[in-house]
Amino acid sequence: WHLDKSRNGREEYEKGPRIEGAKYFDIDDVSSKGEELNPKGLPHMMPPKKLFAAAMDALDITNNNRIIVYGTQGSTMFTARTWYTFSSMGHNADRVHLMQGSLKQWIDPGGPIDEDEIKVPFLADELL
Repeated sequence: WHLDKSRNGREEYEKGPRIEGAKYFDIDDVSSKGEELNPKGLPHMMPPKKLFAAAMDALDITNNNRIIVYGTQGSTMFTARTWYTFSSMGHNADRVHLMQGSLKQWIDPGGPIDEDEIKVPFLADELL
């Protein structure tokens, strides 16, 4: 996810490389967009807990999973927001971490990656 939309995080993730076992999470897929929850139509609003729980089910993520949030070079602004979202939605805070460094800094010393091209569904479509 990129704030200025000059890059497409979903496409970058789909094309790879990405850390082995990584799952793509886009706050916009689960953000509160409806009039009732977000009357001013502001972007990137926190999701309702039920929607977040449904998204975690779709991603096969439980409170027992260790979550390591990372970004690509120059795109790590969202990582703190993702950590905050998981923590505030009740995910075990001891199991949500921010990776120190970027994907490039993982790859350079030989961290395991997946380079196969994949297709990531939009969670919002999956949850409707």
